Amino acid sequence: MENIQNEGQDPNEKLGEFKVEEVREKIITDFSLDEVEQEELINKLVNDKQEEHKRFSTAISQKINWRKKAQDLEKNTLSRPDPKPLPDKEPLSEDKILEVLEKRELESLEVSEEMKKEIQDYAKLKGINIKKAQNSDYIKFRMEQDEKKEKIDNASLGGGRKPTTKKDYSEMKATDFDMTTPEGKADYAKYKEDMRKKLG
Repeated sequence: MENIQNEGQDPNEKLGEFKVEEVREKIITDFSLDEVEQEELINKLVNDKQEEHKRFSTAISQKINWRKKAQDLEKNTLSRPDPKPLPDKEPLSEDKILEVLEKRELESLEVSEEMKKEIQDYAKLKGINIKKAQNSDYIKFRMEQDEKKEKIDNASLGGGRKPTTKKDYSEMKATDFDMTTPEGKADYAKYKEDMRKKLG
């Protein structure tokens, strides 16, 4: 039993060899047993002690093996170079989101590319958003100038009349019309009227 307690203190030492005679003598003296009359009981106690010794010896061997494996694993992990961290995706900042929204706003404007560029430049110069730039007096003036210039160009090229082609509404669906523009709404109204005429 002393060997087992010593083993508990230092797990690197294995249990000593089991000495049957020493254990037998110790049992007889500790329990004041008669060697002749109680021989069967003494043998049973010795066998029990021997089995207990084997179990403890096995447990201690396993503990030593697991400790050795854990230490080896720790050494391997420490000697390995740190894995390179994955590059983080750049988080979307408020400025980036505003920039994307401004770009969409600019693209949705129904003006020439040249005018879009001018609106964008004006917005940057003044530090305002696209909507405010579009409603500014300067941009409104520039848009009026562009419209006049376009009218003059159209007048000089073809007498100011654009050829019109009649649309065939019979092959169109209600979803084919852009309801966000005045032209789309007007075409949709013509489509509905055409459908009424055909349906009676």
